[in-house]
Amino acid sequence: MLRIVGIQRSDNALEEFVLLQNHSSMRLKLRGHILMSEAYLSHYSLDALYAFTDEEHIHPGAFTLLYSGTGINRWAKTKEGSLVYICYVGARQSIWNSAPGPMHILNTQHTYEERLAPIEELVR
Repeated sequence: MLRIVGIQRSDNALEEFVLLQNHSSMRLKLRGHILMSEAYLSHYSLDALYAFTDEEHIHPGAFTLLYSGTGINRWAKTKEGSLVYICYVGARQSIWNSAPGPMHILNTQHTYEERLAPIEELVR
C-alpha cells in the first residue's frame, strides 16, 4: 500500500512535492493511484487531485516523489541508496499549497480488464 510520508507545500511548483512510500511486502503498480487534498473532497479546490498514469512498479520500501512542476519521470537513488521514482504533475503553479489540510491517497484495490477470448472458450 502506498502511503504519504511527507509533503512540501510551496508557492513555487518546482519546489512543491509529495513523498510516498510502498509500505506493503509486494511490488505495486503505480498506475491508478490517486492523490487528493481534503479541499478537493470539500469542493473548495477542484485542482488538488492527481491520478498516476505511469505503469511503473514500486518495490517494497521504495519511494515515489511527485513534484507539482514539470520534468521527466525517472528512477533515481537517494544519497542513502534507496530507490525513488520521481514524477511530475506538469503544473505551472503550485497545487497543494492552495489546498490546505490533510492529503489522501486512494490505493487501487481491483482492476478489471476486458478479456480477448469469449468466456465460453476459457471454461472449456
